[in-house]
Amino acid sequence: MTVHYPIVLEAEESGAVSAYVPGLPVYAAADTHKKAERAIRKVLTAYLETHPGRRSAAQVRVARFSDRPKLEVRIVGVAAMIGARRSATKARASRAKPYNISPAPLSPAARRQIQQLAHDLLQPSAVRLSDLPIAAGLALATGDETLREQIEVLAREPGAVAQLTGLGDGIAIARVQSSIQTKLDRFNR
Repeated sequence: MTVHYPIVLEAEESGAVSAYVPGLPVYAAADTHKKAERAIRKVLTAYLETHPGRRSAAQVRVARFSDRPKLEVRIVGVAAMIGARRSATKARASRAKPYNISPAPLSPAARRQIQQLAHDLLQPSAVRLSDLPIAAGLALATGDETLREQIEVLAREPGAVAQLTGLGDGIAIARVQSSIQTKLDRFNR
């Protein structure tokens, strides 16, 4: 099994480069970034050999700062560090042309499990705002009318989204509602 561990490299004022693994007691330092990478790799290897199966509980996020139109700091995924984004044209095209893949038939037990998962995700504070459209798509895919009605309420009532996620950022809620409406349109009866 492959496990990924975040590693932070920082140049110190002295010129040394420190490296550490967030969430684990693994640290190293060297004269250059390359040497610090080698050192942290050796220390992490030694640590994991003596502590097999140990995982970091750290969650890596990135703070994105914008000064237009006003000062704002947003927390985004690590993909933002490497510029993983789609052009507006590609995004529009992917929304306009959904994949023409027929869904695989589900066993009744699998359908019940997915319905339960969707139901659990649509409980207050069970889902992050950014993951709500995914949970909505899952709920709609089950074909359950009660879940569909709940998704329709989320698509039209910002207060329902705020209550479900515990957040009140109106712009972010509007974006999520737009994504949920797109999912509803795709699952149109």
